Amino acid sequence: MKYLQVVFASVLVFGCVSLGMGQRTVATKNADGTWTVVEYPVGRDVTVNLRPWGTFAGKGMAHVVRTADGTRVMFDVNGVPADSTGYYAYAVDPNGTPTLLGPVTVTNGVAKAEFTTPMDRFMLVLSPNGTLTAIDPANVILGSEVPSGFTVLPRGTVVSKTTTTTTTGTMTGGEYDVPLLGVSSFGKDAKTVTTHFRSGDLAGLDATAHIHRHDDGTTVRVDFNDLKKVSPTKHFVLWARTADGQYQRLGQIYNWKNRNEAKIEAKTSLTDFGLLMTVEDTDVTVPTSTTWTVFRVS
Repeated sequence: MKYLQVVFASVLVFGCVSLGMGQRTVATKNADGTWTVVEYPVGRDVTVNLRPWGTFAGKGMAHVVRTADGTRVMFDVNGVPADSTGYYAYAVDPNGTPTLLGPVTVTNGVAKAEFTTPMDRFMLVLSPNGTLTAIDPANVILGSEVPSGFTVLPRGTVVSKTTTTTTTGTMTGGEYDVPLLGVSSFGKDAKTVTTHFRSGDLAGLDATAHIHRHDDGTTVRVDFNDLKKVSPTKHFVLWARTADGQYQRLGQIYNWKNRNEAKIEAKTSLTDFGLLMTVEDTDVTVPTSTTWTVFRVS
């Protein structure tokens, strides 16, 4: 009898361990567990489960519907702590850059919200931080799982520009003419650089970048004004260009719900670089547009 009890106990423990391992595999869907960027197809309503990060006890889901005019994202979260008032929804691109979709208001432990974005490749996260600049598990309460039948896109990296687009202006040899800013000489005080579009529909659109050197990298904050004249389907992408011609994407914005002001906040390990802004029709990993402008020291 004792022998049978020992065998039964062993089987029970083994079964619990196997069940726990199976649940973890289903929950994360990929080895990282925090990286679930996928590309959403046009014309399909995709259900996305939102997995709790950290100690958050709530749960949720989202519907993602991509059309020719953009992508709708509908959040439905419940089990939120009673003392919570709201969170912020982000779409995270293949480079790991979060783009704010908007605030998500909590009422009686339930949070629902709907947003539109021109992005088509992203993961979704919900954060208490309204100025999230990078994915930090300590600052995320919910993250999207990989929808059934989808494949996770690899993380983006600093890549060389490979396109050979030509245009008028100061573009030379199929590359953008982006002067280095001399960031390493800025010292501890933040430096201001500016840019503005001079012609076409974007004439008068200005942007100001505040660049601050730190021991562990360089932070860049770009403020935009007068965005109402910009089409909501356009991506404004900020790039850092190194002396050897490589481009690192720092972030992007678009005219969500006819807003007038917006900002990009980013951090890079580069010690010197030039700043370039391109206006893209789609979500890109290297600059491709013939509409572009560079930042210069004021």
